[in-house]
Amino acid sequence: EERSEPKLSEVSTSAEPAKVDLRTRIVPPHNKASRPVTESDLKRVLAEAYVLRDLCFSENGLYQNAHAMHHAQIESEDPLNFFVMNDGRVLINPLITRSTRHTVDSVEGCVTYSNLNQRVVPRYHKIEVEFQSIEGTEEEPILTEVMKSPLSGRDAKIFQHEMDHGLGKYVYGSDLANPELGYHYRNRKGIVSNKKPEGKILREVVNS
Repeated sequence: EERSEPKLSEVSTSAEPAKVDLRTRIVPPHNKASRPVTESDLKRVLAEAYVLRDLCFSENGLYQNAHAMHHAQIESEDPLNFFVMNDGRVLINPLITRSTRHTVDSVEGCVTYSNLNQRVVPRYHKIEVEFQSIEGTEEEPILTEVMKSPLSGRDAKIFQHEMDHGLGKYVYGSDLANPELGYHYRNRKGIVSNKKPEGKILREVVNS
């Protein structure tokens, strides 16, 4: 059945529900970094975005739903750097350009590890981000110009969680468990650095 054309920068939530168990698409954990999305990838991005959106509402293990899903969670051979929010928004080639100085504690779970309890990881409470999305139609999708946005609280933590997936990282991995490594951060000059997490407890639950 034909799906309606996607709205600007998002996947339609009125698409016909999946007839197969999409949970079988979730791949085992891997450390392969996702490659940047280009114009030639957009039809694939759009097709996979429907899968990721539906997975946000598929009960899996301990989790009833997810805030977002990254393409790397369903593709280990050639993962693309984009994720889909449970409201249908598609965020492509995400990047953090600024953050607060200190981190806070965030209680997070992961659909890839659906039978493990949530754990505490360090996240920045406020960040500034850049990303692209999709315009046009399913037949002729177009990659948008880079968009910028400030994020805080849960939205900021979800963005960081999904960026980790794009780097082959998981909340249960040793990289996030080691406070000396901290969270990846790219400054305005494009320099990547690691910061030792510090700051007060701020518990907001993130599952994706």
